[in-house]
Amino acid sequence: MASANMNIKGVKRSLENKPCTSRGLTVEGNKRFCIPAVNRKTDQMSLDKAKQVMSQVKSKLHTFPHSNINKEFIQYIESMISKLDVTSKKKTTVGVFGKSGVGKSSLINTILGEKDLLPSGSITACTSVIIQVEANTTDSNYTAEIDFIPKQEWEEEVKKHLDALSQGTENDEDEDEDEDTLSTGQEKVEAIYGDNRPNATLEELMDEQNFEAIPEFLVSSKKTVSCTDVTEFSEEINRFTRADASSPGQYFWPLVKTVTIKIPSGNNFDNITLIDLPGTGDFNKSRDEMWKKCLSRCSTVWIVNEINRAATDKEPWKILTSCIKNMAHGGECNSITFICTKTDDIDLNEHKKNYKLKDEDLDITATQDPVEYGKQLERACILHRNEKSKEKVRTMFSKQTEIQDHFTCDEDFFKVFTVSSKVYRQNEDEHILNQEDTEIPALRKLLEALDNSCQRTTVKDYIQGAHGILSLIQGANSNASETLEVKHDVLRALEKNLLEKLDYLKAFFIGQSDCLESCLSEGVNESMKRSLETADKAVIKTLNVHSRDGKPDKSISGMLDRFNIVSDDITERYKEFPVSLNLTFIKTEQNRLISRIEDKIFERKKKIYYAVYKSILLTMQQVYPQAAELHGKNSFTARQKLLMDHIEISKEDMFTRAKTTMLELFDKFATYIDETLRGELGGIVKYALTIKDGVPLPDISRELKEMESLASSFVDLQP
Repeated sequence: MASANMNIKGVKRSLENKPCTSRGLTVEGNKRFCIPAVNRKTDQMSLDKAKQVMSQVKSKLHTFPHSNINKEFIQYIESMISKLDVTSKKKTTVGVFGKSGVGKSSLINTILGEKDLLPSGSITACTSVIIQVEANTTDSNYTAEIDFIPKQEWEEEVKKHLDALSQGTENDEDEDEDEDTLSTGQEKVEAIYGDNRPNATLEELMDEQNFEAIPEFLVSSKKTVSCTDVTEFSEEINRFTRADASSPGQYFWPLVKTVTIKIPSGNNFDNITLIDLPGTGDFNKSRDEMWKKCLSRCSTVWIVNEINRAATDKEPWKILTSCIKNMAHGGECNSITFICTKTDDIDLNEHKKNYKLKDEDLDITATQDPVEYGKQLERACILHRNEKSKEKVRTMFSKQTEIQDHFTCDEDFFKVFTVSSKVYRQNEDEHILNQEDTEIPALRKLLEALDNSCQRTTVKDYIQGAHGILSLIQGANSNASETLEVKHDVLRALEKNLLEKLDYLKAFFIGQSDCLESCLSEGVNESMKRSLETADKAVIKTLNVHSRDGKPDKSISGMLDRFNIVSDDITERYKEFPVSLNLTFIKTEQNRLISRIEDKIFERKKKIYYAVYKSILLTMQQVYPQAAELHGKNSFTARQKLLMDHIEISKEDMFTRAKTTMLELFDKFATYIDETLRGELGGIVKYALTIKDGVPLPDISRELKEMESLASSFVDLQP
């Protein structure tokens, strides 16, 4: 089916350069900077201690005598602590692609230390179900939450399939396309109803008796499965995630939008979500939207393929190319990992012959023990093939210009692993490869680094907020003879700084908006001049020219990183005054507010990026019903011509409307940032510096010292 596409890579410079600390990697323009490994246990102990300290403070505030003088302040502090407690936990999402049979399920099971979690082997894998796997931090059960598509959508799918069957197909050039659609529809129908109801009507197929095993589907609710045993759990969810072609019927994967699996915590991946993704979207609206949503959340993507095919198979690169808009400008992806599986499956003679290898090339020597020599030879050949495969995959990636055009591909962006899940699960004396040779430990370390960084960000955010709150309490409780004039001086200085910073930020946004409008106008004009087939490439090329200089100082995130109203001069001038405690509170709340705004950048960027696709959808919906009525000989060509003609007629209005919407969304985001900083930060400054000294409050000096000690391990917390 034809479609029009207008890529907005020009938005990248303004929106994409956001430090992704919540996902364990710092990203500037999708460039990754490694964060050192941290001690997860130490960080957790720091968080537990910080929460214990704040619990003590809450208790002191609750039992301290309230009066007209301190009541409002105590309520304010209690509300600040409550907000701190409900701060969301940071997580990172890893998307995993791979065709059926390449060892994807086995890899995920091995990484998670759960041999039987996701089924593999004789049962045919379903390519349409999205499976999310994460830690269960509530109890020790294996749980699954199964989210179904709406019943109405399934009824529409069945009706379309029955209509297509009744129309039949003829031997024309479009037969293959029609047959693919019919085959997919038939596969879904047989999975649920079996293969013995060829003449069933729509009413018969939608009879509620067919769905007695899943009453949740009929009432649009989610089904929950919970087991203490992983094998029992896997069997319970099989009918919702897989299909068995040898025994069709009562396999409900066509009705499933997504399955969220939670496994007992304890594998050091509590902050990681692994998503087993289909290679493409789905004809079903709900599943297709969920696929795009999940893909856009992935901060890293794994491509899984058998090592025997990794160097020559073009399918993974086609998958990546088809997903690129959802991963890059419409997503959060900042790295790609290619994983070659089944490295233990090797034909030694064939490998030696292909590379004309001799023993000295493999650094092995013949021994009197033929068994030992055989082991040396097998290990050497496996490791040799691993390295050669990595070289070939990297070479193939270097040729993927369309992919690389959407990312800043530094040396850390693309990684290759060669793994053997089978050998890793065996005892070392059962195979010639050791566990390090399987590279599963290296892959686990990669996930652990992401997990540790997420954990550290969560701890840092909590301690930062707690430190500021305790500083404000201590400042308000001070009996020092601080003159009112000192606080007024600080208040005036900070309010002046805030206005100046906002004016500078406003000028920056005006410049960015003008640049974005120029990029989009040029892209739209170029699209009008070219044929429909090259219009998309014209827009990408035009916008790329304007986005090559995606430097931090020209990004929204870069500007926010430097946004600071508590200057070094003010900090130094008042460091000996009790008001320095108030400044600490203001600085930490400023940092937390900016961090919250930065978290919005990805979401706003996605909305802006997808504005073009919504515009296209709105335009194409006018002609879809007419196209759907075309069947029979040459129907596919006729549908395609109808859609192409409609796009040609409508594309100027379609792209112009998209441009206008995108600019409006950008300006709204700029307004949101200005109003949030002006209102919330301005309010924080005014409140913190208009509190009278000597407010009767409990003594929290000991708790403040403890929090300062905890904060010392986070250098960037210091104001």
